[in-house]
Amino acid sequence: MSVVLVLRPKDRWKDSRSLVEASGHHALCASVVEVAYLTPPELPAVLDAVRNGEFQSMAFASVTAVKALSRVLPDLIRAIPPEIELVAIGPPTARALQELGAKDVAVPDEYTSEGLVSHLARGKGNVLMLRSDQGNDVLRLGLQGRRGLMELAIYSLREGSDDSLGKALDELRSGNVDAVLHTSSLSARLLVQSYRDRFGHDAEWNAINAAIGPPTRDTLASMGLKVQVMARQATFPDLVKAVEERLRQSN
Repeated sequence: MSVVLVLRPKDRWKDSRSLVEASGHHALCASVVEVAYLTPPELPAVLDAVRNGEFQSMAFASVTAVKALSRVLPDLIRAIPPEIELVAIGPPTARALQELGAKDVAVPDEYTSEGLVSHLARGKGNVLMLRSDQGNDVLRLGLQGRRGLMELAIYSLREGSDDSLGKALDELRSGNVDAVLHTSSLSARLLVQSYRDRFGHDAEWNAINAAIGPPTRDTLASMGLKVQVMARQATFPDLVKAVEERLRQSN
C-alpha cells in the first residue's frame, strides 16, 4: 500500500483521509498552516450591502470562506436576494454553499482564480469576493475596468504545525512516503522550508510531488522541486485521482 502525505488544515483531515484511503492508499496527514477566522470591522456594512442588493455577484474562493461566513451568520445564505449570483471556485465550495441553503450556485469551467475571472467577466455590476488573507491579485487585475470588485478577507492562513509535521518530515526523509499532495502555494512553501530547516538546505526527497494547480506548481518549481503530477481541475478529489493514476502506473 502506497503512503500519501496530505498537507491540509486539521479540519480537513477526516475527509481527506477518506478520499485517499478509498483509492487504496494510506493517508499520512500533516498541517503546516493554521486557519484563523476573521471578523473584519467592515463586515456588518458589507453584509447590509449584500442584503440591499448592492452586489450582483458574490464569489467564494474556498470551502473555508463559506465556513467563515456561516460562523458569523449561519442563515445569511438563505437570506441573500435571489437576483444575486452565487459563484463558487469549485464543486466542493458549491456543495458547502448548498448545504447552507443555496439553491443555484455557479461554478467556472476552470476551478482556479483565472476561471473565476473568465466567469465573472461575463456578468455586470459589483462583485463581492470572500477569501483568505493570502489571496492573489488575479481577480482584481482580471476584472479591472470590467466590474466593480470588493475583496474581503474573512479568514487568515498562518504558519502553524504540531507533532504531525515532524513525523511527516521524518517519514519523507526516510523514503517511506510515495507521494506528497501539495494543496496550496503556502503549504508547499512552508513544507519545503521546514524540511530544509530540519535536514539541511540541499536535502531532497524521492516522493512524487503532486500540485493542485499552477500557482502551487510554480511555487514548488521556484524552490527547485519538480512536480510530476498535476490535478486536471484544482480540487482535492481531482488531485487524489491524478496521484492514484500515477502510482498505479509506477506499480
